[in-house]
Amino acid sequence: MRILLSTLAVGVIVGASVIGGTALTASAHVPGASATCSAVTFTADTYQTKPETPAATHEVPATDRTVVVTPATPAVTHVEYQYQSQTPDADQPRTAWELDGWDGETLQDTGWAKTGQSRVVVDTPAIQEVTESVVDLPAHSEVVTPASAADETPNVVTVTIDGTVVHTENFGVSVSGTVAFSDQYTSHDWSVAFTAWDDPTGSLGYTKTYSGTTSGCAPTPVQASPKGEISTGCGVADVHLSNEAKDEGTVNDSYTAAIHTDSEPDRTVVVASGDVATEHYTFVEDSGTHTITVTAAGTEIAHGTVQTDCQPNVKPANPHTNLVVDCGVGTVYSSNDFTPGFHNVGTAYVEDIYVDGVNTDTIDVAASGDGAAISKSYSFAEDSGNHTIVVKVGDQIVAQGTVTSDCQPPVVPPTNPPTTTTTTVPPTTTAPPVESAGLAYTGTNDPSPAFMVAGLLMLLGLIGVGSSTVSRLRTDRGARG
Repeated sequence: MRILLSTLAVGVIVGASVIGGTALTASAHVPGASATCSAVTFTADTYQTKPETPAATHEVPATDRTVVVTPATPAVTHVEYQYQSQTPDADQPRTAWELDGWDGETLQDTGWAKTGQSRVVVDTPAIQEVTESVVDLPAHSEVVTPASAADETPNVVTVTIDGTVVHTENFGVSVSGTVAFSDQYTSHDWSVAFTAWDDPTGSLGYTKTYSGTTSGCAPTPVQASPKGEISTGCGVADVHLSNEAKDEGTVNDSYTAAIHTDSEPDRTVVVASGDVATEHYTFVEDSGTHTITVTAAGTEIAHGTVQTDCQPNVKPANPHTNLVVDCGVGTVYSSNDFTPGFHNVGTAYVEDIYVDGVNTDTIDVAASGDGAAISKSYSFAEDSGNHTIVVKVGDQIVAQGTVTSDCQPPVVPPTNPPTTTTTTVPPTTTAPPVESAGLAYTGTNDPSPAFMVAGLLMLLGLIGVGSSTVSRLRTDRGARG
């Protein structure tokens, strides 16, 4: 906001304006204010400066009061009565002053009676009140109106625009200035208030306020400033168009934006000066890739591409299950593969594992684009027999196998050293060939020729061991002899 001011503060008023300290008349004060579409102008002339003013006082008399220094105290007294003795043998009657109800001086005294006379006896004399005068406030002068120094700029001008004070200035005899509007192309409410020190209520017309409302200045037309921007999301796009004025005090011409989708004319939009327009586009899912082009006066101002593959492509479950069998252990490996790609997702599935016909485990197999597998192992006790493992997805068997549990070799007990024996092998008797039930003919009556051969070989081995033993014994004896 620009403020152009010209202020004249005159401390000494020349000529006939002030004669003998008498202020100018009301007609001498000349305030004024006005406004155009661009600024507020104000002026004031022949106002008064403020002279020095002595203090105004009045005399206040002293105030005093009487205070009691010693309060009055009444006397303390008692009454005594005269008594006379009535004893007959007394030479002269005796008298005494005593309290009422007195009955002789001793127990032996009798016949005392009041004479009818009494007296007042002072126990404590009375005290008279003592006072004195106290001055609370001495006589003094009291200020009614304080003194004020001379002021060369006692008057004030205040400029308010659209409810906000934008300029305040103190002045003396005259003041003038101009306050520009921050935006001269819109309307404004304005006011200029003059406050004269010698007319605080405004009854004399020196203190006065001017106000009004302006219309905005007409801007200068200039060429349009087309601008376009396209923001895209999956399947949607927003075309933003603007026509922003470049310089203050100018207004752009309108322009027409032509929007093409996939190289085909779609719509036109007229954009006025300072306006912002938005056009929204939505495309069908999986309808391919779309282009949006915006031109103004044959010149491209925006271009964008929109993809429409927005929803996930759900692939069916693809169970891969392998059963690896070892002695005593069976391991099930499961995976659920799908082809990775843009928005491709797999489908989980559930498989049931049966061990020896019992549903032992139910496994959730999640989809994995990298073919990651999960495993489940089952171990069986040694020599617990054969075990079956069956894997099903729904009612379909996807893997099965048998696990044996005879895994450790048999334990052979140790044998005693063989003894030397002599065995006579009887001659073989040849007999007519006979077929035993279920066995083929082997050329001997022995239904198990292999057993005979094995027995013969064992016998020969024992003979050899016995001979070797005898030979060692003979050798030992010879050595000792």
